[in-house]
Amino acid sequence: MTESQLATGSVGTPQLADNSVTAAKISGTLATNQIPNLDAATIATGTLADARLSANVALLNGTNFFTGTNNFAAALVATNASNELVGNFAGSFSGNAANLTNLPPTALSGVLATTQIPALDAAQITTGTFTTSQIPNLDAAKITTGTLADARLSANVALLNGTNFFTGTNN
Repeated sequence: MTESQLATGSVGTPQLADNSVTAAKISGTLATNQIPNLDAATIATGTLADARLSANVALLNGTNFFTGTNNFAAALVATNASNELVGNFAGSFSGNAANLTNLPPTALSGVLATTQIPALDAAQITTGTFTTSQIPNLDAAKITTGTLADARLSANVALLNGTNFFTGTNN
């Protein structure tokens, strides 16, 4: 066997004395084409460098853009000021919601406490009608302007444009 035969790769398993190729008999670095079908399951130790991973793998120390739908079974913890959820959100939200913007009224449910709208001025209410259950303890002394409709008065009040029957003592 000549040196040129070794250089061209013409030595095969049958030319070895014990007819076998083992890792102990190989020195140097194998080229990718010399191990074309290496199964990843055979990698049992060591650390695979990030550069060897597909571009489709999210890295913990990088900015990741997910284009598919992602479902998180556990709590999503967002810890920096730039966190933003875009699209539809199903579930519950906890926190003070201080940075929520553009929240449509249809997204609210329930009754807001006075402390949740501390600076609401009556001048800001421009449409709608309140029911008596929404203002259960309105003190008549709080009505300082406007005209109260006759229909809002007690039946015990005499009206100028009606026939009145007085049953008590009148002086």
